[in-house]
Amino acid sequence: MRASVCLSLALACGLQLAPTAAFAQADAGPVEALAAKLPKDVGDAARKWLRDDAKELKALAAFSPEQLEQEVVVALASEPAAADFVLGKLPAEKPATDLLVLHVVGNDAFWADHPGTREALQRLAGHLEERAVKIAGDAVVADGAGETFGEEGGARGPAPALEDMALDQSSAPFREP
Repeated sequence: MRASVCLSLALACGLQLAPTAAFAQADAGPVEALAAKLPKDVGDAARKWLRDDAKELKALAAFSPEQLEQEVVVALASEPAAADFVLGKLPAEKPATDLLVLHVVGNDAFWADHPGTREALQRLAGHLEERAVKIAGDAVVADGAGETFGEEGGARGPAPALEDMALDQSSAPFREP
């Protein structure tokens, strides 16, 4: 008899605990649901700094995982407390994300006074320049037709040819329509 009472109590408690756990998961909120879809570092930052704005979080939930990460990093760029995280994340982000974050940095006043912003943006500029040179070099190699020859007879690559074209355009007389 005692065993059946214990079993009944255990089953009753188990039945009560299971729905409670399910409700606790459902009540974790939209920030937790989004954070679960993100890489660990971005998810942790989202949990810590994203506001629980139902409209914004619902819009974020519509993105693919890759787009979601970009949008969360951009949203975090508007949060002063997340500024160091965002600055540290920039070199690893795609250029499109960098551009969107830079737009936020240029528009949100707190960035002007945030320590380390100038240095981080200078490092990012150097990093972007390195990426651009690599991409341009890869394009020239892949194209094979991008080289031009200078007066000295050596290969100059596509950039000097583009600069020459720009100079030719700028020295043309102004024509009125």
